[in-house]
Amino acid sequence: TVAASVSIAATLAENSIGGATLATMDDSAVTAGGDVTITALGANTIHAFAVAAAVSVSGSGTVAISGAGTGAAATNTTTNTVEASIVNGSDVDATGSVMLLAEDTSAITAQLFSAAMSVAASGAFAASVSIALTLAQNSIGGETLATIEGSSVDAGGVVSLTALADTTIDALGVAVAVTVAGSGGGAVGGAGTGVIVGTTTTNTVEASITGGSIVTAVGEVTLGATDTSEIDSIVAAVSFAAAGSSAAAISFAMAVSVADNQFGSVVRSAIDASDVTSQTGDVTLDALSDGSVEATSVGVGIAVGGAGGFSLTFAGSGAIATTTATNLTEAIIGGGSSVVATSGMVTLTATDDTEIDVEVLALSVSGGGAGGVSINVSLAAAVALTDVQSTMRSVIDDSSVTAGGAVALSADATTD
Repeated sequence: TVAASVSIAATLAENSIGGATLATMDDSAVTAGGDVTITALGANTIHAFAVAAAVSVSGSGTVAISGAGTGAAATNTTTNTVEASIVNGSDVDATGSVMLLAEDTSAITAQLFSAAMSVAASGAFAASVSIALTLAQNSIGGETLATIEGSSVDAGGVVSLTALADTTIDALGVAVAVTVAGSGGGAVGGAGTGVIVGTTTTNTVEASITGGSIVTAVGEVTLGATDTSEIDSIVAAVSFAAAGSSAAAISFAMAVSVADNQFGSVVRSAIDASDVTSQTGDVTLDALSDGSVEATSVGVGIAVGGAGGFSLTFAGSGAIATTTATNLTEAIIGGGSSVVATSGMVTLTATDDTEIDVEVLALSVSGGGAGGVSINVSLAAAVALTDVQSTMRSVIDDSSVTAGGAVALSADATTD
């Protein structure tokens, strides 16, 4: 007699959030006896949890075949536009300060698990196979903008424009496969797992005065654009296979995990084709990329076998983690602008302080014994690839800058 058992399970999830958060003065005249504050906050959140599990058991006096397969997949995307602005010919006159803040704190948390187990037992021949796959793609992108465009602003205090992207991706992917085969004649057991998790951030963060704007402040004028986004990715694949027989036994286990992280942002502080004056303070443009990537990839393969005549075991594992950083960080005065700090400094700073931490572990174990011939093979490979292609620049181009103090430009990269 022949006994066969097959079990399959799959789970799929796709989540997408987009839209715009806008706080603006558009083609308007505003007179304030105090401060003017414009704030836009974006905080989209996705929490994805997926589990797929399959168990297969087969038994027979002669031939038994058992198979189990699982798959868990998820795609999560957020595309936000967060804007605090004064635009289109607006005229703002305040006895106090004028402050614009655009902040995006969107977050994706993705946890995916797949597990497969198969067991086969017979008097003559038994074969058992388990396969588990986990796939996830997570992406955060969009624009965070604090801007004065084509407008006039006169402040009795300070003028500040702040754009901040503080987005996070927290991804966990796990796949486990277990297979056991036993027979009085011949037994074959195989287990395979694969995990691929991709994470991407593509933020544009900008604080700017553009389009022929005229901005005058008694105090300082500051433009700050900052990206502090974080990626935390953990992937693990584990395979275990065991086969035993009085005659011949073959077992094989393979586990591969891949973590692919893409970190690319554009962070810009700019005065373009506009006139900016601080009567008593500094004019400061600051652009900072201060994100982080932490990636861990683990692959474990274990194969054991035993037979009265012949035994073959093979265990293989691979752990791969790739990280690419392509940031553009810039502080710019250009387009024929006129910038005056009557009694202060003019400072432009562009800094990339992105932190990258990658850990990979691959482990393979094979063991077997036989009354005749026993062959045991194990292979393991761990690969970590990091590619940083970032650009930092501080530029004064085709513009007039007058300062009562110093004029300072700096561009610094401390990515590690």
